[in-house]
Amino acid sequence: MGLSKVSEGWAGLIALPGFIFLCLLMSNPVLAEKLEHVIELNQVSFDTPVRVVQDAPVTLRNDWGIPLHQTSISHLDSGTSLARVQKVMAGQTLSLEFPREGAYSICYFLTPEQQPEQERCFYLTVVSLKTA
Repeated sequence: MGLSKVSEGWAGLIALPGFIFLCLLMSNPVLAEKLEHVIELNQVSFDTPVRVVQDAPVTLRNDWGIPLHQTSISHLDSGTSLARVQKVMAGQTLSLEFPREGAYSICYFLTPEQQPEQERCFYLTVVSLKTA
């Protein structure tokens, strides 16, 4: 007994004996976009928090063309520093997941000297799937 496609018009709908599965990520690109988030660091808004789903993959991509220095991730609600990466090379990605809801900051420096005017920070709001 194998899988059988129920209808060509229902992308992602597959029937098994006694069960029907709907692959939401395949049939609902809006939901898929919310669950997996790619953030390009030179194109992110520094004014508006990026909204991501709790426990979903988040990829940070350094597309500045230069190394970024002292990249830090902090949970703002608790004041806890969660991670610090000394150098993120141009083109390199960091893969993250946020297990707790709340507000987070991601900051980095454009130069190794860590001059305040060279620091960039943006914010994430992590929400549960129910409120996304």
